[in-house]
This record gives sequence, C-alpha cells and structure tokens, in this order.
Amino acid sequence: MKVERIDSLSSSGSNTLSQVSLRFSVIDTGIGIDSRNISKIFQPFEQVNKLESDNAGTGLGLAICKQLVELMGGKLDVQSELGQGSTFWFEVAFPEIKITSEIEPTSVREIIGYSGKRLTLLVVEDKQSSLSLLMDLLEPLGFNIMTAENGQQGLQLACQNKPDLILTDLFMPVKTGFTLVTELRQEIDFKQLPIIAISASNFEEIQKQSYAAGCNAFLAKPIDAEKLLSLIGKYLDVEWIYRCNEEERR
Repeated sequence: MKVERIDSLSSSGSNTLSQVSLRFSVIDTGIGIDSRNISKIFQPFEQVNKLESDNAGTGLGLAICKQLVELMGGKLDVQSELGQGSTFWFEVAFPEIKITSEIEPTSVREIIGYSGKRLTLLVVEDKQSSLSLLMDLLEPLGFNIMTAENGQQGLQLACQNKPDLILTDLFMPVKTGFTLVTELRQEIDFKQLPIIAISASNFEEIQKQSYAAGCNAFLAKPIDAEKLLSLIGKYLDVEWIYRCNEEERR
C-alpha cells in the first residue's frame, strides 16, 4: 500500500475546512490483466484469468471496493500489463486539520527504591502470570513479598505476619478476594490495613462490591505499574528513590 498527497484544496468560506487529496495505491507483480479485460474487472461476479490461475472467490471484491470509493467521492482505477503486474489506485479528498497548539511531553522519573524500613506486601493471586509480573515490579524496589494462591491462604498469612499492605485478586478458588477482605475487616488489627483490589473484571458493579467489602482502591488488569506504585506510595506514605538522569547529575 502506498499513500501520496496529491494537492490541497483551499476553501472560499471562512467556516469551511480546507481539503487535501490523497492517492492510495496497491501495486503487485503478478500475472497482470489483459487490456481487453480491464473494463470487466469492476463488474460483479467477473473474474479475469480464472482458468489460468484457478482463483477462488465470487468476483465481488473489486465491485464492492469501487462502490465504497465512489461513496467517498473518489474513483477506483487500474493500470496493468500482462506478465508485469498491476497497480490499483484511488484518490479521495479529506478535511485538512491543522494543530494550533503543542503539548510539552512530560518525563516520568524511574523509581528504583524507597527510603525507610523494609515494608512487607502480601499478594493474593491465583494466576501465576499476574503474580510473576507483580513480583518482578515490586521485589527489585526492596519490598518483602509474601504470596498466596487463594483467599484462605491469604487470610492465614495476613494473620500470621501482619503485612503493611495487601494486593488481592477478587475471583479465586477456595475463598474469593471479596470474602478475604470482608473477614479481615472484622478483625481489629486489620481495620486500617491498606488493601488494593486487582481484577480483570473491570465492571462498575465489581468495583462497587470491592469497595463495599472494604478495599481502599481498585486496579484493573493488566496492571498499570505507575498507578500501582502511586497507590502504594499514597497508602504507605512511601518516600520514593528515583534514578537520576544526566541533566540532574549536572
């Protein structure tokens, strides 16, 4: 596919957008089309060179393309030589939109750790792929990570080790994340513990249920690392350590 800008069409009215004409070309190096058949190829149910190439299909493709191009105000055409290949093209005019403002790109500094005592996070997740992604993100930053495969294991680990924050999936076997959070909130030691729900079910009702169970926040899968670290920083009052770039070193 080749796209070329042909020309710009200025408008006379002040409220009318100027237009630009674009040519779209598709070039092949196939068997080509005999000049006697050029007038037939855009007709419905026509297939040229059918006996020689034994092509499958109904012969409607080019006819439909021609109609679509004409609906956009263009014209579909072809140039071909036997044994050399073919070039199909059409030209269509589009409104030309000019950008009048620029947005300066913002640079996000890379987090490489945090200051203060080592914090313990409990990750309750039955999907190994999701668990691995979270551990690959959080362990290098210095967090102590405990893992559980379901809500029952998560409840036992939480009661035994008192983590600083819990990340839990909501839909798991044995005991769901909803049940885990509800039971933890009934214990006085876990009334204020930050709990972040993570789930591939990003429906509004699921989010409402997670908050009703006692979660502090909800994150949809696939996890946005920047949002996750922002939430951890918020609920644990973490002072992040950032990688210095060259400009900061000077």
